[in-house]
Amino acid sequence: MSGPDRYAVLDAAGPVAARLLRSAGGPDWHLARADDALIIIRTQQLDPGRDGLRAAVAVAEWLLSHLRDRFAGAGLRCGVSGAHRGPLGLRASALEARTALLRNPASASPVTAHDVAGLDRMLVEWYSSDAARRAVQELLAPLLALGAKRAEPLVRTLQSYLDHQGSPARVAEELHLHRNAVSQRIRRIEDLLHTDLGDPQQRLALQLACRAARI
Repeated sequence: MSGPDRYAVLDAAGPVAARLLRSAGGPDWHLARADDALIIIRTQQLDPGRDGLRAAVAVAEWLLSHLRDRFAGAGLRCGVSGAHRGPLGLRASALEARTALLRNPASASPVTAHDVAGLDRMLVEWYSSDAARRAVQELLAPLLALGAKRAEPLVRTLQSYLDHQGSPARVAEELHLHRNAVSQRIRRIEDLLHTDLGDPQQRLALQLACRAARI
């Protein structure tokens, strides 16, 4: 959903979410609107660790299920971040939640948790250096030169292909494409990048580059 309707849905969903969370009891939850997102924050005295992240995902799935029933057709989705300390931690949490959504196709699960293993966080830190950004830009230059609109589906297809160990069937299922379309995209990517996706070192470099670029 786009345009004014999206903001109207978020404005209406906020009070509903607040009532649902109050009715469930438990930890303190705080809600705020930030442009095109509804931010829901849980405050705690101590870092809850991975168990806390899993508990937050369970609450998000329960809450989003109710909201999607209430606002059918709105395509509501949720990204869940890890725990962070202090005011600056709010910014980090928002970035992680958005990153979780970006790396998960809209057609996949409506609730996506930030990478528990910490890969996305490491990539964010790595990609913050000028040298890393230049390396990614150079590696993906032939794709990025096509322009954002044409490059994005190719980068997304390449990342999915590498994430799924080169299985066109699993890529087709994730991206809702025909297997032939996936194979055609991969051949085009290999031609543009002049690379061999069968080479483990090239696969690893491209996988990291795709993830970093999309973050």
